[in-house]
Amino acid sequence: MSITIQIQISYDYDRFNHIIGNRKLNQKKVAKITKDIEEGLNLVPYYAILVFAENEDFPVIDGQHRLEVSKIIKFPVFYIVANHFNLKQIASLYSLKEKLTQKYFLRTYINVGS
Repeated sequence: MSITIQIQISYDYDRFNHIIGNRKLNQKKVAKITKDIEEGLNLVPYYAILVFAENEDFPVIDGQHRLEVSKIIKFPVFYIVANHFNLKQIASLYSLKEKLTQKYFLRTYINVGS
């Protein structure tokens, strides 16, 4: 199977919607991402949000916090339209994500030498 992925850009924040039943926005996470950007660490363009292609509402599969930050700072939304996802696959996507531990960050900083 061949899948073409194209990152798109939009300033039309209202075109994106949250999936009913998805976790609520964590305002601390939104504030942390916003602060990182204000301090020069803007990774938003490198982590496009993932949206369903089922209709023009573009429900957000992954990236609701990055979407919220983009709205706040008036930054474009970088997004990928997922044509090949269903709800079961989305659940699998979430289960693959793991919270990074302090041990991971410590090891990274030791290896980088910072």
